[in-house]
Amino acid sequence: MINAEWLYWLCGLLFLVAGVLAATDRSNPKRRGSALFWALLGVCFCYSTFVVARTAPAWPLGAAVLVLAGLAGFGRLGRGSRGGARAADRREAAGAHEPAGGRSAAASQASPEDQGASGDAEAGPVGSAAAAGPVVGGPVARGPAAGGAAARGPAAGGAAARGPAAGGAAAGGAAAGGAAAGGTAAPAWPHATTSASQRRALAARLGNRLFLPALLIPVVAALFATLVARVRVAGQPLLAEGTATLVGLGAGSVLAVLLGLVLFRPVSPLVPVREGSRLLEDIGWAALLPQMLATLGLLFDKAGVGRAVASITNGLLPEGSLLGAVVLYCAGMALFSVIMGNAFAAFPVMTAAIGWPVLVAQFHGDPALVFAVGMLAGFCGTLCTPMAANYNIVPAALLQLKDQYGPIKAQLPTAVPLLGCNILIMYFLAF
Repeated sequence: MINAEWLYWLCGLLFLVAGVLAATDRSNPKRRGSALFWALLGVCFCYSTFVVARTAPAWPLGAAVLVLAGLAGFGRLGRGSRGGARAADRREAAGAHEPAGGRSAAASQASPEDQGASGDAEAGPVGSAAAAGPVVGGPVARGPAAGGAAARGPAAGGAAARGPAAGGAAAGGAAAGGAAAGGTAAPAWPHATTSASQRRALAARLGNRLFLPALLIPVVAALFATLVARVRVAGQPLLAEGTATLVGLGAGSVLAVLLGLVLFRPVSPLVPVREGSRLLEDIGWAALLPQMLATLGLLFDKAGVGRAVASITNGLLPEGSLLGAVVLYCAGMALFSVIMGNAFAAFPVMTAAIGWPVLVAQFHGDPALVFAVGMLAGFCGTLCTPMAANYNIVPAALLQLKDQYGPIKAQLPTAVPLLGCNILIMYFLAF
């Protein structure tokens, strides 16, 4: 029987490699904090296997998450310029402005940071990095949490969220412009990737084939969930119960990396992991948010937050007011989505408090319409919060926007009127 532990260990190993690369990157002014953050996260992924098996205590995970939060909160994470797309672009820019004296003159004019990065790249050890595995998509809650909730990975109070980390593309960086086409000039060091001009030429030559590795992931995951999950060997299911989609996601990610290596022919097989490390550095602490939010949702549910909210709203809601109940439910969905970063985490809380007992049981609303529009109201809150890292923080980091809250500012004028529209739709159509 195949379970998902191999995927957790693969993710942990990749995070550990990211920590090693960060520790050896002298161009990163905060390399010690970055190295500790990624290495500790990797250890948590591996250690959680023993916590779930009840062969190791869970409290070290709680201590680890406090350390991770401290490193992120005090700004101890940084990123370097050694290797990857950033270094390739810097070399290209330096070459475009190289003075008449040639390479030696250009080197003499390079900044100390550039010289340090170059020297480290030539003298440093062969590196490989982290996010070649699945990092996009929903977090998977696993393991023992407060009140018996299942959680996995590092989490407060000894509970942990475990699973594919949010934020980065699951193609492992191989398809993210990180591979050199055959015939292009080799970068200055073995694990660097292409420059901006080389990536444009590669994109023009491959066209839509660039998307094949990324598209392979959901296809494989769907096949595992629908077909492989039914396979039985010697009367036993091939995949452990409840792991088909997750195992398929991991298998699809590994296959996507292999396809990227064949399709893009990088200068080194380590290009995907080098680019994966660069993506992790760009995303930073936001890569940890999906695990934390998954655990937060479990803790809210087990702590009875829904019942507490219900007791509060009963005092605020006017007797017999349908419009008041609709406004309170939709606004509550948006507010809890802002707090928890995810409408799916807010849904059980607000539905237990208002959605079912008031809107459906008392006012006889159509459950399908009430809950569907309620989720849309929650998504309005998702557009307005940095807690929704996948939507609002990661894109700003990957695009290297000057304002990390730029996506939120751009979405606010849409989110607020859309919330009002959802309230009207529910009021007029669901009852």
